[in-house]
Amino acid sequence: MTSNEKKKTSLSLIPEKQNSKRLPSKNLKKVGKQTLIDHSILTAIKSIYINDVCITSDSKKILDVASKYKNIIRIKRPKYLSNDKIMPDDAIIHAYKKINKKYDFIVTLQPTAPLRSSQQIDEAIEKIIETKADTLISVCKSHDFYWKKKNFFYEPKNYDPKNRPRSQDFKQYRENGLIYISRSKKMLKSKNRICGNVIIYETPKIFSIDIDNQDDLVMTNYIYKNFFKK
Repeated sequence: MTSNEKKKTSLSLIPEKQNSKRLPSKNLKKVGKQTLIDHSILTAIKSIYINDVCITSDSKKILDVASKYKNIIRIKRPKYLSNDKIMPDDAIIHAYKKINKKYDFIVTLQPTAPLRSSQQIDEAIEKIIETKADTLISVCKSHDFYWKKKNFFYEPKNYDPKNRPRSQDFKQYRENGLIYISRSKKMLKSKNRICGNVIIYETPKIFSIDIDNQDDLVMTNYIYKNFFKK
């Protein structure tokens, strides 16, 4: 990148919510010896392009965990932004405005994706700067055939059974939740982290788990122990 491009500023925002119906106290669960919160904070801190790191949460426990790290911005997430119907985007925008400082990019790191690395974050930031896109989302390749329920029966969602493609020729990309990067001005205007011109950053499928339940947590710990090195 040019010297001017390197001067672009980035804020890492980590949205964390206290309650999870499928996996209680999810963000305080551990992968290896560290909580999901620790993993997100540490990868953000190690990034060479992220200027500041912010945790936004409605949980005192989560904010207390973050307090052991120096220079981490902690924003208390209000109750009206903490119910199940609220998207993380609303909490992210609330925290950004609370900080009252301008950044070129907002880098959203969901704590439920602990297998991301700081190198991946840096590569993603470099890509959105070089391409001049408005949004970058991390993805992995998918060859899956999906079905949806219609009344009492099911129908294919993303392919035609009469013209069934070979799985190796059926290339799609699945949003995996590891990294979202948005131009701050665009996100504030659209109130959505995915806005404007979108590009993708592909990551290996094995590291693309977004923890939602106990099975995901067990699988993530297995992968982390046996295959993953940050």
